[in-house]
Formats: sequence, structure tokens, C-alpha cells
Amino acid sequence: MVTTARSEARLRTVTAVSASAVVLAVLAAATSAVAGCTTSTGDTPARPAAPSPPSRADAQHFFVTPSRNIGCLLVAGYLRCDVGERAWTAPPPAEPCAWDYGFGVEMVGDAATRFSCVSDSTLGAQTVLPYGKTVAAGSFVCTSGRAALRCRNVSTGHGFTLSRERYELF
Repeated sequence: MVTTARSEARLRTVTAVSASAVVLAVLAAATSAVAGCTTSTGDTPARPAAPSPPSRADAQHFFVTPSRNIGCLLVAGYLRCDVGERAWTAPPPAEPCAWDYGFGVEMVGDAATRFSCVSDSTLGAQTVLPYGKTVAAGSFVCTSGRAALRCRNVSTGHGFTLSRERYELF
């Protein structure tokens, strides 16, 4: 494999994104644990409240597909997926991009899907979203399939399909 300055920089940012995701996950877990605590003034020790599952609005997912060729960050209001190896090329950017353009797509709020212009990568996730499984956060839903990853905003109908062979924005 030929290593270029750009691929080395991409690997460094994958590590940084992975570390950031871990920090976010630890903070979320700590916040949930503290929120579930109770106090007691009697002789009986306090019991923590039963944990409630995170609401779809609070959910966050940082995952890769089983092929590890597509990685995504999914939180309420924001969805981004990057593709490592692809047989397609993104159309030229509508505006100048100072970073890497066309390696993935993003959706922000209710806006239409667009190709991302970013300086990092979402390919560093450790969690694998198995084929046939779905994750959701806010109004965004992603399903991992053998042929492609399909994500959409259930409120607007905007979304995308990504694979090594093709992409579709809708």
C-alpha cells in the first residue's frame, strides 16, 4: 500500500475521531449514571433508580458497516457517513472546499443530503452495525444491508444509499 501525506493525515484524524467518540460515550454514561442516583436519610441504603433506555432523541451512534468500508456518526440533528474505498466520484462541490470533499455525505437537521467537506473521518468506529440491523437518533434512521447502507430522515424523506459501487441521494 502506498502511503501519502493525505492518507497519513486521514489515519491520524480517524484516531482523533475515535478518541472523541469514546470521550462522548463516557460522558453520556457518566451523566446517565449520575441522573439515576438517589439519596436516602433512613437506615436503608439508597437504591439507584432503574435505568431507563435512552430516548431516540438522546441516542448517539458511531459505527461501521461489517465490511468496515463505511463509517457513520449519528446523533439527533446530525448524520454523517464516510466511504473508504469507492468506485464512484462525487460531483464537483457547489462551493470551494478547503478540506477533503466527496468521501462521504451528511445531513444536518431537515436539510437535504449533501456531500461532506471535512478534515476528519468517521471510519474509525469500533462498533459494527450488523447487516439487517437499524439504528436511530432523532428523526434519522440507518439500516445496514449487504448491498448498501441506507439512511434517511423520517420527517423529511431526505436520505441516501451508500456502497462501494454506488451512491444515491434523495
